[in-house]
Parts: sequence; structure tokens; C-alpha cells
Amino acid sequence: MKHHPVWKSFVYAYSGLAIVYKAERNFRIELGLALVAVILGVILQCSFVEWEILTIVIASVLGAEVANSLLERLIDAMNPRVTVYAKEVKDITAAAVSILAVSALIVGVFLFFPKIVALLFA
Repeated sequence: MKHHPVWKSFVYAYSGLAIVYKAERNFRIELGLALVAVILGVILQCSFVEWEILTIVIASVLGAEVANSLLERLIDAMNPRVTVYAKEVKDITAAAVSILAVSALIVGVFLFFPKIVALLFA
């Protein structure tokens, strides 16, 4: 196996992110919502622990979306015909992303709602 410089790993990873960004609408939506969460975190002056929570939640959702895209592409490459099993695998991985996305929304409400209420009624 040929080894390449470590920096090339980052180039390959960036290339993969660019592919997902261009091809997957949901990834772009989730990335936009992550940016909104970061902006809210700055405006509402989140604590260090809150930033840790936000980082983990954002990375989980985006990472799951990348993994979902990977599995969809692998299935399509291995068997371009739609089979029951291929559809089930795609649906299950989409469900995993949805669970994380809904959880992220709930975390966002827990983190931001009290701060917004305090700001509005202070």
C-alpha cells in the first residue's frame, strides 16, 4: 500500500465534502442550520459547555449525512437497480440522520430558548 503525505488526506477529505455539498441538498440545509446555530451561539454568548454540546451535535448530524450519502452511493454503484434491500438500507440510514437532526433541534431549543426568552423579557 502506497503511503501519501498527511496533508493529502485533508485534500481528499475536502474533496469528499465538496462532493457531498454539491450533490446533497439535505447536507446544504443542515450546514446552513449549523451556521445559524453558531451565529446564535455567538449572539447569545454560549458558555464553554454549551459550545461543546453544539459542536458535538453539529458534527454528529453532518457526519451522519455524509455517511448516509456514502452508503447511498455504494449501494447504487454495487447494484444500480432498486431492490427491496437497497431501498431498506437507504431508508434506515436516512432514519438515522433524521433521528440525529430532530435531536439536534431539541438540543437547540434547550440551549437557545431560555436565552432568547431572558433577552426578550429582561
